[in-house]
Amino acid sequence: MPKLAALVDGHTEQSFLQITYPPDQIRIIRCLPNGDDLSLERVAEEIIDNLTTLSGEYDRVLVLFDREDRAATCADIAAQLTQLTSAAIGDRTMLFGIKDIEIENWILADETFVRSLGDGAYTYTREGHSAKPTLSAFFRESLSPQKKAAFLAGCAPTRIGAQSESFRVFAAQCADLNWWWLADDA
Repeated sequence: MPKLAALVDGHTEQSFLQITYPPDQIRIIRCLPNGDDLSLERVAEEIIDNLTTLSGEYDRVLVLFDREDRAATCADIAAQLTQLTSAAIGDRTMLFGIKDIEIENWILADETFVRSLGDGAYTYTREGHSAKPTLSAFFRESLSPQKKAAFLAGCAPTRIGAQSESFRVFAAQCADLNWWWLADDA
Protein backbone atom coordinates (compact mmCIF):
# COMPACT_ATOMS: atom_id res chain seq x y z
CA MET A 1 0.00 0.00 0.00
CA PRO A 2 1.41 3.39 -0.93
CA LYS A 3 2.35 5.57 2.01
CA LEU A 4 0.31 8.72 2.17
CA ALA A 5 1.07 12.15 3.56
CA ALA A 6 -2.08 14.19 4.11
CA LEU A 7 -2.00 17.97 4.32
CA VAL A 8 -5.33 19.09 5.75
CA ASP A 9 -7.04 22.33 6.68
CA GLY A 10 -9.01 21.36 9.76
CA HIS A 11 -9.48 19.25 12.86
CA THR A 12 -12.39 17.29 11.34
CA GLU A 13 -10.30 16.24 8.34
CA GLN A 14 -7.44 15.24 10.63
CA SER A 15 -9.73 13.20 12.90
CA PHE A 16 -11.47 11.58 9.94
CA LEU A 17 -8.19 10.35 8.46
CA GLN A 18 -7.06 9.10 11.88
CA ILE A 19 -10.26 7.04 12.14
CA THR A 20 -10.32 5.63 8.61
CA TYR A 21 -6.77 5.26 7.30
CA PRO A 22 -4.22 2.70 8.54
CA PRO A 23 -2.03 4.66 10.99
CA ASP A 24 1.20 3.02 9.86
CA GLN A 25 0.52 4.11 6.28
CA ILE A 26 -0.21 7.81 6.77
CA ARG A 27 1.29 10.99 8.13
CA ILE A 28 -1.32 13.67 8.77
CA ILE A 29 -0.25 17.29 8.95
CA ARG A 30 -2.88 19.89 9.82
CA CYS A 31 -1.13 22.82 8.24
CA LEU A 32 -3.27 24.38 5.56
CA PRO A 33 -4.72 27.79 6.23
CA ASN A 34 -8.32 28.27 5.15
CA GLY A 35 -10.89 30.95 4.55
CA ASP A 36 -12.46 32.12 1.32
CA ASP A 37 -10.43 35.34 1.30
CA LEU A 38 -7.12 33.45 1.54
CA SER A 39 -5.16 33.35 -1.70
CA LEU A 40 -4.36 30.02 -3.29
CA GLU A 41 -0.77 31.25 -3.59
CA ARG A 42 -0.62 31.29 0.22
CA VAL A 43 -2.06 27.77 0.39
CA ALA A 44 0.49 26.62 -2.21
CA GLU A 45 3.33 28.11 -0.15
CA GLU A 46 2.22 26.01 2.83
CA ILE A 47 1.98 22.89 0.66
CA ILE A 48 5.51 23.49 -0.68
CA ASP A 49 6.91 24.15 2.80
CA ASN A 50 5.48 20.86 4.03
CA LEU A 51 6.56 18.87 0.97
CA THR A 52 10.17 19.75 1.78
CA THR A 53 9.82 18.17 5.24
CA LEU A 54 8.50 14.82 3.99
CA SER A 55 10.82 11.88 3.56
CA GLY A 56 10.89 9.88 0.35
CA GLU A 57 8.75 7.12 1.85
CA TYR A 58 5.62 9.17 1.15
CA ASP A 59 4.97 8.69 -2.54
CA ARG A 60 1.44 10.12 -2.43
CA VAL A 61 0.40 13.47 -0.97
CA LEU A 62 -3.25 14.22 -0.31
CA VAL A 63 -4.31 17.83 0.00
CA LEU A 64 -7.70 17.96 1.74
CA PHE A 65 -8.96 21.52 1.52
CA ASP A 66 -12.29 23.40 1.66
CA ARG A 67 -13.44 25.38 -1.38
CA GLU A 68 -15.34 27.66 1.01
CA ASP A 69 -17.11 30.51 -0.84
CA ARG A 70 -14.51 30.89 -3.55
CA ALA A 71 -15.88 31.58 -7.03
CA ALA A 72 -13.52 29.01 -8.57
CA THR A 73 -14.74 25.45 -8.94
CA CYS A 74 -13.14 22.57 -7.04
CA ALA A 75 -11.51 21.41 -10.29
CA ASP A 76 -10.15 24.89 -10.96
CA ILE A 77 -8.70 25.10 -7.44
CA ALA A 78 -7.02 21.70 -7.80
CA ALA A 79 -5.57 22.71 -11.18
CA GLN A 80 -4.31 26.01 -9.80
CA LEU A 81 -2.71 24.35 -6.76
CA THR A 82 -1.12 21.72 -9.03
CA GLN A 83 0.38 24.46 -11.19
CA LEU A 84 1.59 26.48 -8.21
CA THR A 85 3.25 23.48 -6.53
CA SER A 86 4.50 21.55 -9.59
CA ALA A 87 8.16 22.44 -9.12
CA ALA A 88 8.16 21.06 -5.55
CA ILE A 89 6.18 17.87 -6.17
CA GLY A 90 9.05 15.84 -7.61
CA ASP A 91 8.19 12.16 -8.16
CA ARG A 92 5.24 12.22 -5.79
CA THR A 93 1.65 11.83 -6.85
CA MET A 94 -0.54 14.68 -5.66
CA LEU A 95 -4.15 13.97 -4.80
CA PHE A 96 -6.57 16.83 -4.25
CA GLY A 97 -9.72 16.54 -2.17
CA ILE A 98 -11.24 19.97 -2.66
CA LYS A 99 -14.52 19.85 -0.75
CA ASP A 100 -17.51 21.77 -2.08
CA ILE A 101 -17.99 23.83 0.20
CA GLU A 102 -16.68 22.09 3.33
CA ILE A 103 -16.36 18.59 4.76
CA GLU A 104 -19.80 18.86 6.35
CA ASN A 105 -21.25 18.78 2.83
CA TRP A 106 -19.90 15.28 2.37
CA ILE A 107 -21.67 14.12 5.55
CA LEU A 108 -24.99 15.59 4.44
CA ALA A 109 -24.59 14.13 0.93
CA ASP A 110 -25.23 10.63 2.34
CA GLU A 111 -28.99 10.97 2.53
CA THR A 112 -29.45 7.43 3.89
CA PHE A 113 -27.09 8.13 6.79
CA VAL A 114 -28.78 11.44 7.65
CA ARG A 115 -32.21 9.82 7.44
CA SER A 116 -31.03 7.11 9.86
CA LEU A 117 -30.34 9.86 12.41
CA GLY A 118 -34.00 10.77 12.54
CA ASP A 119 -35.01 12.86 9.54
CA GLY A 120 -36.73 10.32 7.30
CA ALA A 121 -37.68 12.94 4.70
CA TYR A 122 -34.20 14.48 4.36
CA THR A 123 -32.97 15.34 0.85
CA TYR A 124 -29.49 16.74 0.16
CA THR A 125 -29.65 20.23 -1.30
CA ARG A 126 -26.43 21.78 0.02
CA GLU A 127 -23.96 21.16 -2.85
CA GLY A 128 -22.44 24.58 -3.50
CA HIS A 129 -23.77 25.95 -0.20
CA SER A 130 -22.45 25.76 3.35
CA ALA A 131 -23.62 22.64 5.19
CA LYS A 132 -22.59 23.73 8.69
CA PRO A 133 -25.87 25.56 9.47
CA THR A 134 -27.95 22.58 8.30
CA LEU A 135 -25.89 20.12 10.31
CA SER A 136 -26.02 22.30 13.44
CA ALA A 137 -29.77 22.84 13.08
CA PHE A 138 -30.36 19.13 12.67
CA PHE A 139 -28.58 18.37 15.94
CA ARG A 140 -29.56 21.65 17.65
CA GLU A 141 -25.92 22.16 18.56
CA SER A 142 -22.52 22.75 17.06
CA LEU A 143 -20.79 19.40 16.67
CA SER A 144 -17.17 18.81 17.66
CA PRO A 145 -14.68 17.98 14.91
CA GLN A 146 -14.36 14.47 16.34
CA LYS A 147 -18.13 13.93 16.19
CA LYS A 148 -18.29 15.17 12.60
CA ALA A 149 -15.34 12.92 11.69
CA ALA A 150 -17.13 9.92 13.24
CA PHE A 151 -20.28 10.78 11.29
CA LEU A 152 -18.33 11.00 8.03
CA ALA A 153 -16.64 7.69 8.79
CA GLY A 154 -20.13 6.19 9.21
CA CYS A 155 -21.24 7.41 5.81
CA ALA A 156 -21.04 5.28 2.66
CA PRO A 157 -18.68 6.66 0.01
CA THR A 158 -20.90 5.49 -2.87
CA ARG A 159 -23.88 7.33 -1.40
CA ILE A 160 -21.83 10.50 -0.85
CA GLY A 161 -20.55 10.28 -4.41
CA ALA A 162 -24.08 9.95 -5.77
CA GLN A 163 -24.80 13.48 -4.53
CA SER A 164 -21.43 15.25 -4.49
CA GLU A 165 -19.27 15.81 -7.54
CA SER A 166 -16.38 17.05 -5.39
CA PHE A 167 -16.44 13.77 -3.48
CA ARG A 168 -16.58 11.68 -6.70
CA VAL A 169 -13.45 13.45 -7.98
CA PHE A 170 -11.70 12.91 -4.63
CA ALA A 171 -12.66 9.21 -4.45
CA ALA A 172 -11.54 8.55 -8.03
CA GLN A 173 -8.09 10.00 -7.29
CA CYS A 174 -7.75 7.79 -4.22
CA ALA A 175 -8.90 4.55 -5.89
CA ASP A 176 -5.47 2.89 -5.85
CA LEU A 177 -4.80 3.59 -2.16
CA ASN A 178 -6.59 0.44 -0.92
CA TRP A 179 -8.31 2.61 1.66
CA TRP A 180 -10.80 0.39 3.47
CA TRP A 181 -13.27 3.23 4.01
CA LEU A 182 -13.48 4.09 0.31
CA ALA A 183 -13.95 0.41 -0.53
CA ASP A 184 -16.74 0.04 2.06
CA ASP A 185 -20.10 0.06 0.32
CA ALA A 186 -22.31 0.06 3.42
